[in-house]
Amino acid sequence: MAAGPQHALSLILDAHQLGGASPRARSDRSRKGLRSIGRITNPLEIILRAVLTPLILILSLCISACGGQPSEPAKAEAPAKVAKATKAEEAPKNVGLEDYELAKGPRKIQGVSNDASGLAYSPKTKTLFLVINGTSEIFELTLDGKAKRRIRTRGFSDLEGIAYVSGDTFAVVEEGRGTLSRITIDEKTTTINYGMAKGVSIDGSRLGNSGIEGLAYDAKGKRFFAVKEKNPRRIYQIAGSKVTNPWDIQKESLEMSDLSGVYYHQESGHLLILSHESRCLVEATVDGKEVSRLSIRGMSQPEGVTMDDEGTIYVCGEPDSFQVYKKKAEK
Repeated sequence: MAAGPQHALSLILDAHQLGGASPRARSDRSRKGLRSIGRITNPLEIILRAVLTPLILILSLCISACGGQPSEPAKAEAPAKVAKATKAEEAPKNVGLEDYELAKGPRKIQGVSNDASGLAYSPKTKTLFLVINGTSEIFELTLDGKAKRRIRTRGFSDLEGIAYVSGDTFAVVEEGRGTLSRITIDEKTTTINYGMAKGVSIDGSRLGNSGIEGLAYDAKGKRFFAVKEKNPRRIYQIAGSKVTNPWDIQKESLEMSDLSGVYYHQESGHLLILSHESRCLVEATVDGKEVSRLSIRGMSQPEGVTMDDEGTIYVCGEPDSFQVYKKKAEK
């Protein structure tokens, strides 16, 4: 009886080899197998050959048809689809200026009589900070454009732009000097001295009354953006003490004849650039491609722009004008 299973196992192996052989070889081997059955006297061997040989032959043929290897299960695609959906959800959203409209204004800034120039929003205080270029003063405003307090400066000349950095830190630019200075404004600040500010020169040439007009800050990139009004128009990127021009706005002008203000939108990585002569606000990539546009009406000389945490846009202009823009569905 022991020889019977061993002979059956040999038959199984022969049958597997038969499945991988050519059709002619399989035919020859099948005939030999049938002749061998005639010489078998052990009933168990006869049963094993009769039952197992066809089954193993069919299995061998199936394996050969599949390339000799069992196929691997298909990889699940669900995680990839989920990953793609997550990336789509995380994709930066444009500001979409075409969806904005005037919600408030134009109105006079209460407590300010002249030279409203640059504007910044502080998420810490939930208020606005306005620079006055004539007297180089800074006013803290409510979101409705009412003056809360006045902060005097000493040694600064022709402040044109202001940007919020973090905590109690802001930065301002002087038009004629072409200088960017970091300053501190807390709830007790009443005066800021030029000698206490940390400054960097943006443009060392004599800029006169066509110099630096607006300032914006990119908190993630740790860099500033500044705009020069005209003759020629320029966009500056300031990272530490390194100053570069992200693109030539003389060639890629965004259909703006001058530049008066700028804001950096953190979520999209886009700039909002203001022009008082062209009466418009343009959303642009940092390499100068226009994304969207908004006409500014009812303000003779728009000079400063900023945005709050809710996406509301604030615009100030000379002499003492103030406007608020919101998404059309939020008005």
